[in-house]
Amino acid sequence: MNAGVPQTFEGVPVEFSPFHPHVADARGFWWNKRIVVGPTFMKLDPRTQASVLMHEVRHCKGYHVEQRVASLVLLGLPVVLLPLPIIIALLAFGAMWFLVSKLGEGHELDADAFAAEQGYGVELLTWIRKQGPLEMPFYPDFETRCKRLEAKIKERDDATAQS
Repeated sequence: MNAGVPQTFEGVPVEFSPFHPHVADARGFWWNKRIVVGPTFMKLDPRTQASVLMHEVRHCKGYHVEQRVASLVLLGLPVVLLPLPIIIALLAFGAMWFLVSKLGEGHELDADAFAAEQGYGVELLTWIRKQGPLEMPFYPDFETRCKRLEAKIKERDDATAQS
Protein backbone atom coordinates (compact mmCIF):
# COMPACT_ATOMS: atom_id res chain seq x y z
CA MET A 1 0.00 0.00 0.00
CA ASN A 2 1.25 3.44 -0.87
CA ALA A 3 1.12 6.22 1.73
CA GLY A 4 -1.74 8.60 1.03
CA VAL A 5 -3.93 6.03 -0.74
CA PRO A 6 -6.91 4.88 1.31
CA GLN A 7 -7.44 1.12 1.58
CA THR A 8 -11.12 1.62 0.82
CA PHE A 9 -13.28 4.51 -0.30
CA GLU A 10 -17.04 4.40 0.21
CA GLY A 11 -16.71 0.65 0.80
CA VAL A 12 -14.76 -0.07 -2.41
CA PRO A 13 -11.16 -1.37 -2.09
CA VAL A 14 -8.48 0.96 -3.49
CA GLU A 15 -5.12 -0.28 -4.83
CA PHE A 16 -2.04 1.66 -5.89
CA SER A 17 -0.03 0.52 -8.91
CA PRO A 18 3.21 2.36 -9.74
CA PHE A 19 2.72 1.34 -13.40
CA HIS A 20 -0.90 2.45 -13.76
CA PRO A 21 -1.02 4.79 -16.77
CA HIS A 22 -4.23 6.55 -15.72
CA VAL A 23 -5.22 8.59 -12.70
CA ALA A 24 -7.69 5.91 -11.60
CA ASP A 25 -10.11 3.34 -12.95
CA ALA A 26 -12.72 0.91 -11.70
CA ARG A 27 -12.06 -2.79 -12.22
CA GLY A 28 -13.69 -6.10 -11.50
CA PHE A 29 -17.15 -7.63 -11.70
CA TRP A 30 -19.93 -8.09 -9.18
CA TRP A 31 -18.31 -8.80 -5.80
CA ASN A 32 -14.69 -8.44 -6.99
CA LYS A 33 -14.69 -4.68 -7.59
CA ARG A 34 -11.82 -2.35 -6.84
CA ILE A 35 -10.37 1.00 -7.83
CA VAL A 36 -6.79 1.14 -9.09
CA VAL A 37 -4.89 4.42 -8.86
CA GLY A 38 -1.53 5.36 -10.33
CA PRO A 39 1.25 7.84 -9.64
CA THR A 40 -0.68 10.68 -11.27
CA PHE A 41 -3.35 10.26 -8.59
CA MET A 42 -0.76 11.06 -5.92
CA LYS A 43 -0.12 14.48 -7.49
CA LEU A 44 -3.72 15.60 -6.99
CA ASP A 45 -4.90 17.65 -4.05
CA PRO A 46 -7.04 15.76 -1.47
CA ARG A 47 -10.40 17.09 -2.70
CA THR A 48 -9.59 16.26 -6.31
CA GLN A 49 -8.48 12.78 -5.22
CA ALA A 50 -11.80 12.36 -3.42
CA SER A 51 -13.72 13.54 -6.51
CA VAL A 52 -11.87 11.05 -8.73
CA LEU A 53 -12.47 8.22 -6.23
CA MET A 54 -16.16 9.19 -5.95
CA HIS A 55 -16.43 9.02 -9.75
CA GLU A 56 -14.90 5.52 -9.77
CA VAL A 57 -17.10 4.42 -6.85
CA ARG A 58 -20.13 5.24 -8.99
CA HIS A 59 -18.78 3.01 -11.76
CA CYS A 60 -18.47 0.20 -9.20
CA LYS A 61 -21.76 0.68 -7.38
CA GLY A 62 -23.66 1.47 -10.59
CA TYR A 63 -22.51 -1.82 -12.16
CA HIS A 64 -21.26 0.11 -15.18
CA VAL A 65 -18.69 -2.52 -16.24
CA GLU A 66 -21.31 -5.26 -16.10
CA GLN A 67 -23.72 -3.13 -18.14
CA ARG A 68 -21.04 -2.47 -20.76
CA VAL A 69 -20.22 -6.17 -21.05
CA ALA A 70 -23.93 -7.02 -21.38
CA SER A 71 -24.26 -4.33 -24.06
CA LEU A 72 -21.35 -5.79 -26.00
CA VAL A 73 -22.95 -9.24 -25.80
CA LEU A 74 -26.22 -7.78 -27.14
CA LEU A 75 -24.24 -6.03 -29.87
CA GLY A 76 -22.87 -9.40 -30.94
CA LEU A 77 -26.25 -11.15 -31.03
CA PRO A 78 -26.89 -10.41 -34.73
CA VAL A 79 -23.94 -12.70 -35.48
CA VAL A 80 -26.22 -15.67 -34.77
CA LEU A 81 -28.23 -14.68 -37.85
CA LEU A 82 -25.22 -15.35 -40.08
CA PRO A 83 -24.75 -18.67 -41.88
CA LEU A 84 -22.82 -21.26 -39.86
CA PRO A 85 -19.68 -21.26 -42.08
CA ILE A 86 -19.30 -17.50 -41.61
CA ILE A 87 -19.73 -17.83 -37.84
CA ILE A 88 -17.09 -20.59 -37.79
CA ALA A 89 -14.73 -18.44 -39.86
CA LEU A 90 -15.20 -15.47 -37.51
CA LEU A 91 -14.60 -17.65 -34.43
CA ALA A 92 -11.53 -19.21 -36.05
CA PHE A 93 -10.18 -15.76 -36.89
CA GLY A 94 -10.74 -14.62 -33.29
CA ALA A 95 -9.04 -17.69 -31.87
CA MET A 96 -6.07 -17.33 -34.21
CA TRP A 97 -5.78 -13.61 -33.39
CA PHE A 98 -5.67 -14.49 -29.70
CA LEU A 99 -3.01 -17.17 -30.22
CA VAL A 100 -0.85 -14.96 -32.44
CA SER A 101 -1.18 -12.12 -29.91
CA LYS A 102 -0.02 -14.38 -27.06
CA LEU A 103 2.88 -15.56 -29.22
CA GLY A 104 3.91 -11.95 -29.87
CA GLU A 105 3.65 -11.10 -26.16
CA GLY A 106 5.89 -14.06 -25.40
CA HIS A 107 8.42 -12.85 -27.96
CA GLU A 108 8.58 -9.41 -26.32
CA LEU A 109 9.06 -10.91 -22.85
CA ASP A 110 11.71 -13.30 -24.20
CA ALA A 111 13.61 -10.45 -25.85
CA ASP A 112 13.43 -8.41 -22.63
CA ALA A 113 14.74 -11.38 -20.63
CA PHE A 114 17.62 -11.85 -23.08
CA ALA A 115 18.66 -8.21 -22.72
CA ALA A 116 18.56 -8.57 -18.92
CA GLU A 117 20.59 -11.79 -19.03
CA GLN A 118 23.22 -9.97 -21.08
CA GLY A 119 23.47 -7.25 -18.41
CA TYR A 120 21.28 -4.58 -20.02
CA GLY A 121 18.12 -5.06 -17.97
CA VAL A 122 18.31 -1.86 -15.93
CA GLU A 123 18.80 0.27 -19.02
CA LEU A 124 16.01 -1.47 -20.90
CA LEU A 125 13.62 -1.15 -17.96
CA THR A 126 14.45 2.55 -17.63
CA TRP A 127 13.76 3.06 -21.33
CA ILE A 128 10.49 1.08 -21.22
CA ARG A 129 9.25 3.10 -18.25
CA LYS A 130 10.22 6.33 -19.99
CA GLN A 131 8.24 5.28 -23.08
CA GLY A 132 5.21 4.47 -20.96
CA PRO A 133 2.48 1.94 -21.71
CA LEU A 134 2.31 0.70 -25.27
CA GLU A 135 -1.27 -0.15 -26.17
CA MET A 136 -0.65 -2.38 -29.17
CA PRO A 137 -1.55 -5.91 -30.18
CA PHE A 138 1.22 -8.45 -29.65
CA TYR A 139 2.74 -6.56 -26.70
CA PRO A 140 2.33 -7.58 -23.06
CA ASP A 141 0.66 -5.11 -20.75
CA PHE A 142 3.00 -2.52 -19.27
CA GLU A 143 2.82 -3.73 -15.66
CA THR A 144 3.53 -7.37 -16.58
CA ARG A 145 6.44 -6.38 -18.78
CA CYS A 146 8.03 -4.22 -16.08
CA LYS A 147 7.54 -6.84 -13.35
CA ARG A 148 9.00 -9.63 -15.48
CA LEU A 149 12.01 -7.49 -16.39
CA GLU A 150 12.52 -6.49 -12.74
CA ALA A 151 12.48 -10.18 -11.80
CA LYS A 152 15.07 -11.02 -14.49
CA ILE A 153 17.30 -8.17 -13.30
CA LYS A 154 17.05 -9.43 -9.70
CA GLU A 155 17.69 -13.01 -10.85
CA ARG A 156 20.85 -11.93 -12.69
CA ASP A 157 22.02 -9.78 -9.76
CA ASP A 158 21.50 -12.71 -7.37
CA ALA A 159 23.40 -15.07 -9.67
CA THR A 160 26.25 -12.55 -10.00
CA ALA A 161 26.40 -12.07 -6.21
CA GLN A 162 26.67 -15.85 -5.68
CA SER A 163 29.56 -16.17 -8.15
